[in-house]
Amino acid sequence: MIVGAGPVGLLLANLLQKWGVSFRLIDKNAGPSTATTSRVVHSRTLEMLRHLGVAEQAVSNGFMLKQFSLQANGKRVPNDNFSYLDACYPFLLSLPASTLEQILLERLDASGLGVEWNTELVELQNQPQSVQMLLHHADGRDERLSARWMVACDGAHRRIATSQPRRVQALQHDAVFLAGDSAPIGHPLADQAINLGMGEAYNLAWKIAYVDQGLAAPALLQSYNEECYPAGLRAESMVHRVLVWLRDNILPLLGDWRPLQRTLASMICAHHYRYGKSAGIQESLTNKQRAHWNKKGRKSQFPTAAPRAGQLAPDIELWQPPGTPPRRLMDLFQGTFTLLVFSAADQFSSLLPGYYALADAVQTDYPGIKAYCVIDALGSAGAPFQHSTLLDPDWRLHKRYHARAGTLMLIRPDGYIAFQGLDITTLMTYLHVRSGLIKVNKKATSSENDLTVLPI
Repeated sequence: MIVGAGPVGLLLANLLQKWGVSFRLIDKNAGPSTATTSRVVHSRTLEMLRHLGVAEQAVSNGFMLKQFSLQANGKRVPNDNFSYLDACYPFLLSLPASTLEQILLERLDASGLGVEWNTELVELQNQPQSVQMLLHHADGRDERLSARWMVACDGAHRRIATSQPRRVQALQHDAVFLAGDSAPIGHPLADQAINLGMGEAYNLAWKIAYVDQGLAAPALLQSYNEECYPAGLRAESMVHRVLVWLRDNILPLLGDWRPLQRTLASMICAHHYRYGKSAGIQESLTNKQRAHWNKKGRKSQFPTAAPRAGQLAPDIELWQPPGTPPRRLMDLFQGTFTLLVFSAADQFSSLLPGYYALADAVQTDYPGIKAYCVIDALGSAGAPFQHSTLLDPDWRLHKRYHARAGTLMLIRPDGYIAFQGLDITTLMTYLHVRSGLIKVNKKATSSENDLTVLPI
């Protein structure tokens, strides 16, 4: 049960629909919002909308704030020529609140689902493994029902099993979850609250999907509060108040001071949020192992820090053979864990069979993981599993991830790095003990594994 059909509830509903989770979405209002107030949509939020296929629609209906309309190469991008895929760094988009909701509502309606308007949650009994509810409909009819989980996304009007303010409460109470903040329109942190709430919905959606479909244990859901509650505290901190004030009052006066513009956009846009202290995150690289390396004496073309577990995985356009459509790394993460096995070797290396065996073993044992071997080759012909190969002949992916031979990078469905290391045994221990993923008992043959269709 999803309570509240604002941007947060609609995003959650769309994600659950995409990943095959049944739900009901109710709202006590008569229909969608008609507010014309503009919202500032963060680039991280657009990444979430991209996974639903509606990011370009959002961009075409809004406009980028001028102080952030820069590409990674430093050139300004006219709004009418802007493509979401051109955004290689954080930026901000101004979009009417009603338009954002309408985009999400139209996508949900197109799937044959929709919002139950004029329906109010009037009674709630929260239990460890279910929620008993009483709904009141506009025609005066009352309905009692049970749901496995309930997510309250109705902001300031939510009716939950606690009356304490958001800043001193958890985001999970047994089978009830809270998503989205209660900052009203016009509040200095209203935009930050909406984007933060949509991030919470995205964090929760894939975990519900994995548990619902038997790919992960219910304990995985406990990480939602652990990861999102600290982020909520940061959003209400004085630091963010200062950042938002700087954005609105100082940046317009800075003109072309690009380094500060990019830094401030990144801090506001939630790309810097880290889940490093989450129980489901494991960093198994030493500082020496993370040190920058060169290939044949040439420095990396990406002058960026090596990514760490708990951070968002850097996106990059993947190398593709001439004449094939472009593909981005972030598109691999949609709806599944992704294991990248960096070989730092070409297709003739004697090490490749071992790397492919690892990738195949992980996929066979854990249906919720899709594994790829990253190899230095122009084609996958002759590779043990062509569908599990990422071509990297110019080493752009190796360099961006500062990956030496044997680097293992496990990335969650929401794009966060869950594990990185160099030791296979450590990875297997992590999967068994800390990941929350369920290991299947029956081993599938390679041919059977090729035919497996994951539910999400």
